[in-house]
Amino acid sequence: MKKLVAILTLILVIFLFSSWAYPQVSEGRIHLVGQLFEANLAENTPNPIHWLGWDPGGLYDVRHMGSFPDRPLSKGNMAYFEHLMSGRFRDEYRAEFAPHQMPCHLGDIGQSSASLSWKSDEGPWPVDVKEEFWLDSHGINMRFELVSRSKEFANGDLSTMHANYMWGANSREIYFFGYDRPKKTFGWKSFGEVTTYPPVISPITGEILGTWSSIEWGAQHVACWGEAPLLVENQPDGTPLKTGHNLAENPDKFFVLPVYFGLYDGDDDFSTTEDKMAFVIMFSKPRRVQFTLYNWGSFINQKTYTFGEKVYYTNTYYPEGTHVPAWDWRGVFRNPVANKSYGYQMRIVCLPATDGGGEATRKAVIEEYIKFLDDIGVKCPIFQNTVRQVSRNSCKDNWLTRLMMKYVIDRVGGD
Repeated sequence: MKKLVAILTLILVIFLFSSWAYPQVSEGRIHLVGQLFEANLAENTPNPIHWLGWDPGGLYDVRHMGSFPDRPLSKGNMAYFEHLMSGRFRDEYRAEFAPHQMPCHLGDIGQSSASLSWKSDEGPWPVDVKEEFWLDSHGINMRFELVSRSKEFANGDLSTMHANYMWGANSREIYFFGYDRPKKTFGWKSFGEVTTYPPVISPITGEILGTWSSIEWGAQHVACWGEAPLLVENQPDGTPLKTGHNLAENPDKFFVLPVYFGLYDGDDDFSTTEDKMAFVIMFSKPRRVQFTLYNWGSFINQKTYTFGEKVYYTNTYYPEGTHVPAWDWRGVFRNPVANKSYGYQMRIVCLPATDGGGEATRKAVIEEYIKFLDDIGVKCPIFQNTVRQVSRNSCKDNWLTRLMMKYVIDRVGGD
């Protein structure tokens, strides 16, 4: 009897320990615990009430435990694989939201790591995709891999879109080191700026009828400097593709370093001012990605119009003041050969930004990017110091500057 009790006690202890030490999978969802972050990773799940018929997968309830653990960075999902597109009219029927509307599968489960995979025989695209997530002492990491199982894309492009639906942003803009074509300068740039246009004046009375302004947003992506535009066809009648807004590239701004950040309020209380944080995303291969921004809510509308005493907004899906941009990115895969693997690595980091995204924040962002370079095997001190020097000041567009920028991109550019 004593032996039986001892055996049962041992079994109970093992069960309790394993329940505590090993992540629990429930209804296609797993809770990941890292040194700085906690997050849930979920599969896509069918939902007849959702307008697309599925609840999307990806990361949910992401929390930075090193700063404000009670405050989720998003009220939606993050690193969410939302779109797969080719830019060709023949693929319009299966473009956009395809990754959202097909099964994906959890796997490779550990205490702080797991993967999601999409299979080519379970959806409209002959493409296999795998995302490996792991949380470590630096942040949230993801390795993205895409394999085409068809020869049909060998003379074209494939693009993927990932979304981060943020909450409590201080402003809509994202910031990066890049190139401004109209100003002909390299330096730190922002995307999401407001452009105010001349007032509308009555040709009869001369009075001002109204004013309007617009902001840079996700209809145009920020591409890597020096890269050729992606293929985007029109429909047979000459009108743009439905997916064209997710494929267009900004003609004026480009990034050089594949890292950007946005500012959010640490405690989600805008009456406090000393708790700004930088949400930073960095990538291993600049030629593999593009940056973008989408705007939701009246605080960060795509356009505002004023006529008389009235102000008109577009996309007022959320109440004013919710500060909810989507800080997104796009994967770029040019002429993918069948059965060959293509991909990149990504890392999310959160840093204090008490200077409001100024010089100290930018230096900290660059140092995190250099740590990332170390981790992916780009350990050359000369190159790392070049990155530091390049990102320190604005500089004019000349042959020497272009040569240096090309070196910075080529050193990690991608296949």
